[in-house]
Amino acid sequence: MDKKAEQPMQMEKKIGNTTYIVTSHFPSEGSTAVDKIKRLIDMDTKATKYGKKV
Repeated sequence: MDKKAEQPMQMEKKIGNTTYIVTSHFPSEGSTAVDKIKRLIDMDTKATKYGKKV
């Protein structure tokens, strides 16, 4: 299987005399933000019992 190497997203921000370079790497496959939010809500509702955290 031949996977093409994707360039990471890069952002440059200058604050005062300092320049910050931030790179972001995202997997091409896997869970989405929607999946993550659904899991967080599911875990939170399972951890709550009678309106109070257990």
